[in-house]
Amino acid sequence: MLNTKSSQGLEALQIRNRTELQIIPHPLNWQKGDWRETIGSLTSSVLGDRRRMEVGELTKERFWIRVIYIVSAVVALAVGFLILGPRPESAAGRLDVSFLPTVNASINAITALLLLIGFVLIRRGKVARHRAVMLAAFGGSTAFLASYVVYHWFKSGPASYTGDWRGLYLTILLTHIVLAAAILPLALTTLYRGWNMHVRKHRRIARITLPVWLYVSVTGVLIYWMLYG
Repeated sequence: MLNTKSSQGLEALQIRNRTELQIIPHPLNWQKGDWRETIGSLTSSVLGDRRRMEVGELTKERFWIRVIYIVSAVVALAVGFLILGPRPESAAGRLDVSFLPTVNASINAITALLLLIGFVLIRRGKVARHRAVMLAAFGGSTAFLASYVVYHWFKSGPASYTGDWRGLYLTILLTHIVLAAAILPLALTTLYRGWNMHVRKHRRIARITLPVWLYVSVTGVLIYWMLYG
């Protein structure tokens, strides 16, 4: 009795499978229009999914780029206020910061070296090491900024240049200040795109960021040498 029911069930399943197979024709029996319609549907589906992913990534990047610009502007204004704005009279000379210019120059030199090492590493295809070195370089620039603000907060006014190359000094100082203000959004955008593996966009902006960042770091050392050397 059980065998009879099993046989009947198996026959019913086979009949249903044959019926379903008859509904979907074999690819070898497709007409030209069937192939075109099927390939078109698959292509549209793949392209649609890819387009949705690209739109999502673009929206996410635009959001973070706005955040980077806002943060950069706030930092620039805060640094400018801390250096040039009013300070308590007791702040000047309250803390001995005479050693900080040497520290700042050293940080700039190390940052420039790290940038060069990072460039060599990426040229050799060592992405992980390149990423670590560039993050260290950004950390160095961040440490320099903090030390620079502390120095000018506790010291009354910047050091004055007394050498014979005043025109050259002022040119270097002016370009250093302008590009130092620009390097924060440039560096953050470059790091964001590199971290998220937006390789094409990362390379495009890195061609600008690297020379600007190097110039700011090197001229920081040069300004120190012209003032204190």
